[in-house]
Amino acid sequence: MLWRRRKEMDITELLMLDFKVMREDGSDIFEVVFHGPKTSLYEGGVWRIRVELLPEYPLEPPRLFFVNSIFHPNIDFVSGLICSDCLYLDHLKTGWTPIDDLAVTFQYYIQKLLFDPNLECPRNPEAAEMLKHDEGHYKHIVREFCEIMFANVEGMLSEKSSGHEESGSED
Repeated sequence: MLWRRRKEMDITELLMLDFKVMREDGSDIFEVVFHGPKTSLYEGGVWRIRVELLPEYPLEPPRLFFVNSIFHPNIDFVSGLICSDCLYLDHLKTGWTPIDDLAVTFQYYIQKLLFDPNLECPRNPEAAEMLKHDEGHYKHIVREFCEIMFANVEGMLSEKSSGHEESGSED
């Protein structure tokens, strides 16, 4: 019961921070939708991350996967799996503690990932090599993905029935 309350508080905090949460009636598997951070290469894109809260949450970290395709060195292009071996994403693996929460994960760690890829532990070797050797082409591909994902996700959100979507306050 205590952990259920904690899960609900974490989700409520995301909503208060203007993240959209798409969730089926109390499920521990849901999606968080957010805009790419301003001044990052991913600005203008709209991204969906599937969150899986294990029964042991918050003693165990959430599992996070990008639902829509993103071109990033630390995110597997096919599965959307985020590399948790990166220095600052160790938070999602061995660095997690029960005082961590979803708000910090999305506001800090996911944002940092999008601003500062770690080329030492790529999940997408093609993106990592391109960023190392042809940064201009890498940036061009990322911008194209942002445009496509904005159109796809915004269209999906406008068509989605309001019965399963929760959202924070509008800007």
